[in-house]
Amino acid sequence: MSDQQTSATSSNSDSDILAMLGFAVFFGGAIIGSLGLLWLRGVQWLVEHHILVAASADPLLAIPGGDGAGLDLARIVIVAGVLVAIVAIIASTVLRKIRRRRREAL
Repeated sequence: MSDQQTSATSSNSDSDILAMLGFAVFFGGAIIGSLGLLWLRGVQWLVEHHILVAASADPLLAIPGGDGAGLDLARIVIVAGVLVAIVAIIASTVLRKIRRRRREAL
């Protein structure tokens, strides 16, 4: 009798998994569709607040999906500086952890 209960339970969990997959596909499509709209609005907001350069200013680096909006030389230098700072912080943190582990191992 326990075998019958086990098979009934596993069939219920299989249908639950199938239902969750259906919901994931449906809501995943809705989320992906919304991301495109969010990207367009985000680029427009960045241009309005002068974080990105409008297409009429002829940017050096165009943002995909931004209708020609992008970065000029000054903004590219700022972005590169921010990226270098992030890499330096991460490298410093990793090296500090490695040194701490080596000291604890001795």
